[in-house]
Amino acid sequence: DLRAALAGGATLEQGLLVLRVLPGTPAADAGLRAGDVIVRAGGEAVGSPRALQRALVGADARGVTLRVERRGVGREVVLRW
Repeated sequence: DLRAALAGGATLEQGLLVLRVLPGTPAADAGLRAGDVIVRAGGEAVGSPRALQRALVGADARGVTLRVERRGVGREVVLRW
């Protein structure tokens, strides 16, 4: 259950929970951390891995902006590769 995995009392209904971020990857460079929940990618809601994949494939050279929730606080990061 996504809600049970969140710290800080957040009550998100959908999103993708980040389980691990490997050092030196675009995700690490963007500032993603284990426990973050990706809720939007490129302005679109992310409710499945396939939705995130579509946003990443459709991104241009500037990367894609991800909206993430971390301990109940929203933030935006730019994923570039």
